[in-house]
Amino acid sequence: MMCRERYWGPSCEKCNRDCYKCNKTDGSCLDCFYGYWGLSCEEQCKTNCKYCDTTDGSCLKCDEGYWGPSCDETCTANCVECNKTDGTCVCRGRYGGPSCKKCSSNCNFCNKTDGSCLDCVNGYWGLSCEEQCNTYCKYCDKADGSCLKCDEGYWGSSCDKTCNANCRKCNQADGSCLSCDDSYWGPSCDETCNANCVECNKTDGSCVRCKNKGYWGTSCENECSYNLPNCEDCEIKNGKCIECKPGLWGPNCEYNCSVGCSGKCAKSNGLCPLCLAGFWGETCKNIFNKNPLCEQCTGVIEYFNKEYFCVIEIEGRVNNIACNPWCECNKDGGQCFKCIGDLWGEFCNYECLLRCAEPSSEMYNGTCNGCEKGYWGEKVQS
Repeated sequence: MMCRERYWGPSCEKCNRDCYKCNKTDGSCLDCFYGYWGLSCEEQCKTNCKYCDTTDGSCLKCDEGYWGPSCDETCTANCVECNKTDGTCVCRGRYGGPSCKKCSSNCNFCNKTDGSCLDCVNGYWGLSCEEQCNTYCKYCDKADGSCLKCDEGYWGSSCDKTCNANCRKCNQADGSCLSCDDSYWGPSCDETCNANCVECNKTDGSCVRCKNKGYWGTSCENECSYNLPNCEDCEIKNGKCIECKPGLWGPNCEYNCSVGCSGKCAKSNGLCPLCLAGFWGETCKNIFNKNPLCEQCTGVIEYFNKEYFCVIEIEGRVNNIACNPWCECNKDGGQCFKCIGDLWGEFCNYECLLRCAEPSSEMYNGTCNGCEKGYWGEKVQS
């Protein structure tokens, strides 16, 4: 019979407790769990020793923070791991050198061997990042302090030169303007955009964005509604209508939105994002009156399984249509499944006859389970 792991012998006896793997024939330990050694893994490794040789107990790996043949030497502070033989450290972030001293204050990270700074925080340079970059320099070369990137509005190797007026961003090497402030254009951003134009093309001055909604053209000189009186906004290049005035839709805004549509309807197809209370459908033109004893829908209409329902469902309401106050109703169809008080019928709209002391639980026939004293019959008369 083959024994499973950590069992041995003809009867599959269990290996010694601290024995990770044992001989299937005589039960002698072949390998110990970490922290133990010996013929039967009965000996414990020395303190601070993660695991040791299973034959003689000599330590092979120390716990974190210790070193030496017996793992009795302590690594220096800020040392993530030190060499077991000589104690040399692998330092944690922003520490370096043989003793893992802290890097200089403006140093992002330093050499783990000698502590020299390898990278400075933005705004500093030098061997130990002790020098500060020029005022308008975002970050500079660590070796010579020459600026690699200027703040917006400045240029030059030291970022000490100002871009031209109205120039938002300029070339760092020669100061030529790359982008202008709003309302300006030209190679030096000294040309003014048309009065109706908020932003214009830097090269030719043609309008990119008009100051007021409803205008189009290279100088925003044309009104969208001039040829299309129902158009509220149009494309700046060709005057094609992209937005109709409220209540209208269509290519030229020639159609009216449904009276049941709340707010604007889609220009392309007249579909409504939200219906007014009592209306439903993609264009909100259908009147919701499913149950004559219930209120009209007061929620947002949602299309599901070829039917329209109110989105919100509240206890005691049918798809957000209020039930008859005298019944607990089914949320799908509005039919009452239990009447309140002396009422009966599909929608609890009939009163039980007089002298009926205990209405029947069968709500569709109006019969009584108990009469007032002195009266009898299924449907008690007065």
